[in-house]
Parts: sequence; structure tokens; C-alpha cells
Amino acid sequence: DNFVGENKTVRGKIDNIYYSKGSDTTFLNFCPDYKTCPFCAVVFSSDKSKFGNLSGYKGEIVEITGLIKSYQGSPEIILSSPSQIKIID
Repeated sequence: DNFVGENKTVRGKIDNIYYSKGSDTTFLNFCPDYKTCPFCAVVFSSDKSKFGNLSGYKGEIVEITGLIKSYQGSPEIILSSPSQIKIID
């Protein structure tokens, strides 16, 4: 069970941040290679201005809260508010 369709909090390290130039979408990946990542958080261009510098999350342990969706077979949470992501000390 991969919890798709449920609101959950996922904890992990942001190992890679991928920017899609075509769609101006940002992917915060819990692994070094975004193509094989077991989980990512997604910030669409329409919400990007709310977050400030997203690259500051690289290397941080974070908790991400929201509705788990499936995209191309991989679970993700869409971030629309900074309150959904918290750096863990």
C-alpha cells in the first residue's frame, strides 16, 4: 500500500532538486536521481513565489505533509503552501 489518496506526513532528506525548464515546475526529490526516486514533493510555477529559495532545502531532512498522489507510478505530494514543508533539526 503506497497511501495514494491519503493525507500523510513523509520524512526524508532532500538529496536532489530538479527544475523542469519547460513547465517551470520544481521537484524536491528524496534521492540523488530524480528518475528513480521513490518519493518527491512538487511545487508548480503558480505556487513557487510563496516558497522563496527552494534550493535551500537541498541536503535538509524535512517533513512534507499533504495528499499523496501517484504520477507515473511514483508517489508525490503537491506543495501549494510553505506550511506543508518543515525542516527537521
